[in-house]
Amino acid sequence: MAVTTPATFRRTLAIATLAVWVVAYAAWTADWAINPMGHVFERALRRIPVCLFGAGVCWLMVAPLQAARGRPLVQRLLLAALLCAIGALVESAFSDLVFYVIDPKWGPALPLDWLSGAMTDSWVFLAWAALYFALDYDARMHDADLALADAQAAVAEARNRALLQQIDPHFLFNALNTVSGLILENDRERANNTVMALSRLLRGSLERDLPPLRPLGAELADQGGYVEVQAARFEDRFAFVDAVPPELRDWPVPSLILQPILENAFTHGVGRTEGLVTLTVRAEAEGEKIRIVVEDDARPVSPKPGSGLGLENVRRRLAAFYGEEAELLGGAREPHGWRVSLLLPRRAP
Repeated sequence: MAVTTPATFRRTLAIATLAVWVVAYAAWTADWAINPMGHVFERALRRIPVCLFGAGVCWLMVAPLQAARGRPLVQRLLLAALLCAIGALVESAFSDLVFYVIDPKWGPALPLDWLSGAMTDSWVFLAWAALYFALDYDARMHDADLALADAQAAVAEARNRALLQQIDPHFLFNALNTVSGLILENDRERANNTVMALSRLLRGSLERDLPPLRPLGAELADQGGYVEVQAARFEDRFAFVDAVPPELRDWPVPSLILQPILENAFTHGVGRTEGLVTLTVRAEAEGEKIRIVVEDDARPVSPKPGSGLGLENVRRRLAAFYGEEAELLGGAREPHGWRVSLLLPRRAP
């Protein structure tokens, strides 16, 4: 997924940090020029390392602010306020060192000058913090836009992949061969049902613009056409169980997220097993998330080949939608068969 890289964000923030301190330097220098005082030129020269030091202090504040990026906004604002106070005190101490300790020309520093200077200069740190949050928010919105565009592209890719799989010569050959066998057996009703299911499957892929997210129930209904065609092909060699409870069927899931998983189950499970295979889709709530499980009890007569491409497609789409909040697990189940588990949050990308 394309996102705003840390290098890009830091480069923009570095430029903004220098700009803030250039403005502060210009404001202080202008104030000295408007209100004449001795050694104005030397004051302006000494203010340069002070401003550079202040910019460095601001840059040191980036690490803790970035570390707290996932925390609530109130906590991040409190942290920023604390860092600004500390930064102003450190910068004021350095300013006193430059102006009143190293070759002083304005008299000795008074004890309260340090605190007074920190309070006076704190506006620069607060302005920098506001700029940091503005840039951070812009980066987040930019990442969200890119993630949504990536997710929509992944939906289109999955839709196209589903269509290609559905009109794949091997798939069509098997479906039409099934229809031919049913006709020869004079089972016209099943033959007609198979043709109609295949027609609905192809027409649905061609005609409908799928949204990025849709209810789980709608996803299962669409995959029902694929299962129906496979049911005619494999006859009594498999049973499909939809065990998703009614209260979870409205849960939003990425469109066509189950298609590659079901495809793997039929290709590498049912298609390689001589006995009956039960294919089950179930779901359950886990706190604020939903776990969707697709599993079979197949005992393939030949070793199960790698099916990582389909799962990798699903994994990449989940990353585009949810980042690290989603989870995909796949592997063998006991005593036999295969299980794929999806853990999804209930939120739009």
